[in-house]
Amino acid sequence: MKHPDITEEERELLVETIIQRLRKVSPATATRRFGPKDADARDFLKGIQTKLARTINLSGNRLKNDIKTGPAMVSGKRQIDTYISYKNPESWTCRLSWLQDDPGEPHYLNVQLFRFGQDHEVGRVEQRYEAGSESAAVAAYRVHLKKLVGKKG
Repeated sequence: MKHPDITEEERELLVETIIQRLRKVSPATATRRFGPKDADARDFLKGIQTKLARTINLSGNRLKNDIKTGPAMVSGKRQIDTYISYKNPESWTCRLSWLQDDPGEPHYLNVQLFRFGQDHEVGRVEQRYEAGSESAAVAAYRVHLKKLVGKKG
């Protein structure tokens, strides 16, 4: 529906504001009406996971080879925390995350490499990539992933 007093850009801004507000006050309704808030992240990560699985044997993954919802999104600390990951038998893990801290802010990607030892994490390497640097983030994730697939000890 068009209103003569507002521009197309203003209408899009209004719709986005309404969607964000509805996601805060009634997340289930917003998801049913507009789809999941992390749909772009899931599409992006699914594409990356599919491409990587064609060239790297991910059968040794101790974690599910799927898109996962991160704890910061579950707890409400972040608007979006969605990731793919690989964990080898020696407990080394690499993760590619699509993150967005607050609605309306741009997303960013995070690549992590770490190992869980006894009751603590060791050897953490973490790199942040701003929106628009997706190919660099994927390249960094691929490097870590290839190391873990063949890593012993």
